Amino acid sequence: MSMQRHAGEYTLWILCVDDNAHNILENLDLPNVRLLQLSKLETEELRAVKPTRSKGEYCWTLTPFYTSFVFEADANVERVTYIDADIWFRKSPRQYSTNSPKSKAGVLITDHGYSPEYDSQPQRGNIAFNS
Repeated sequence: MSMQRHAGEYTLWILCVDDNAHNILENLDLPNVRLLQLSKLETEELRAVKPTRSKGEYCWTLTPFYTSFVFEADANVERVTYIDADIWFRKSPRQYSTNSPKSKAGVLITDHGYSPEYDSQPQRGNIAFNS
């Protein structure tokens, strides 16, 4: 909802790590949202490591693959900004994406920015959007 209020024009890509999450989000028919269904994108390499990791660790393992999934899903995407799923925008996120064209970077990853008392894990769930 905060992206709808502050982001302007965007596409929010959500990687659904299970089919139930995908079905729920698909039924919500959220504006500006494109869903990526992990069960259809998971590589043999990912399937091989999946049993050796907890669910959280496996989600973190997906991080470097996630932006590739977005670029593969839509050839028109030129830039992806990778952000935490629990982020709440209080103003336009353009401040993050405006530096990417200057650097010619195709992927921009945002910092977690935890308060020290909550910084028990440096990684959490993530989403991506292109603008």
